[in-house]
Amino acid sequence: MNKALLHNFPQLAGSLLTIAKDSIKLKIVRVAVAILKNFVDVTTSPQEQFKVIKLLLFHGALNTVNTLKERKFASNGSDEELSNDLNYLSESLNEIVTSKLTSFDEYLTELENPKLISYASPTHKSSEFWLENSGKFKDSNFKLVKKIFDILIQNSSDNSTVNTILLNDLQFLIKNLGQDLITFINTEKGGQYKLLIMSFLENSQGNNELKYEALKTIQLLVGHNF
Repeated sequence: MNKALLHNFPQLAGSLLTIAKDSIKLKIVRVAVAILKNFVDVTTSPQEQFKVIKLLLFHGALNTVNTLKERKFASNGSDEELSNDLNYLSESLNEIVTSKLTSFDEYLTELENPKLISYASPTHKSSEFWLENSGKFKDSNFKLVKKIFDILIQNSSDNSTVNTILLNDLQFLIKNLGQDLITFINTEKGGQYKLLIMSFLENSQGNNELKYEALKTIQLLVGHNF
């Protein structure tokens, strides 16, 4: 249930954190924090728990939890259940931050939850990030590249910034992976991936930025410089 909720409504985590931080009613704070704690605690595997924690961290959960812990109702122990839930969240989040979390994990969180894809994440425009991580996109026969195209296909009739951002990501990948990725995009599924990118040139719905990013991506695929 938790997994399905967060997968289909990734913004729910952010909304609960905002409610917990901004509400002046203790009962509402208690309920919001309890739900967040259960999202982390009631998971079927360590891998699923890691994904949940990554999603919470993406929404700034650590700062919110630390802020709540400093409030009177938590710091003086007057609400033991709430204090325990906050301590549990704090320990779980800090463990991941200090031992496991990387910028690549942040990027994967966005791919797992496409509604969260945004230039607010610095990974998309970081040359250093792409130099360090592009090789991972070749793993399992370009599994992550396929995921990018799955998202583009789902948004093919939409002029949202998600498409623009992912085309920008593909440009970094093409520059770093070269002919291996170019061949994959040009030939996979009978060339449908390349045709999809070209379709954004004709169906940008007035979104000039999307059209521009599609053009730059096509130029890289056919070997032109710009």
